[in-house]
Amino acid sequence: MPTPNVVMTPRHQQVVVTQGYDGYAPASSVVYAGTPIRWVVRSTAPLSCPTALRAPTVGYARRCRKATTSSSCRPSNQPRSNHCAMGMYSGEIRVVPRPDPAMGPAAPVQAAGHGGSPGDTRPSRPGPRAG
Repeated sequence: MPTPNVVMTPRHQQVVVTQGYDGYAPASSVVYAGTPIRWVVRSTAPLSCPTALRAPTVGYARRCRKATTSSSCRPSNQPRSNHCAMGMYSGEIRVVPRPDPAMGPAAPVQAAGHGGSPGDTRPSRPGPRAG
């Protein structure tokens, strides 16, 4: 089941993430495989490190200078990881199979990251520093 920051529309799944001085919130999102994603990043701290957003698994590299930046893609079965240019803040979009309606309601999927609930809105935490 998608996380609360994912809105289903007839044409795509809209993933809304907020970028601030302390990273990305929520740090982890869950979407369904096979439905295009529209990834919306709302920047609240345009002069911070997390504005230099990278998602190497899909060839995405952009600086979030405006209040809202968006990108579209079709999800693969691999997680779409993202991070700031220095690698200090990270996030992920996990892709799960769409449940079979004949099997009844799907069980909630735990988003990776903080170990909290799938709707955990805490920002990403700095990762280990190299060196």
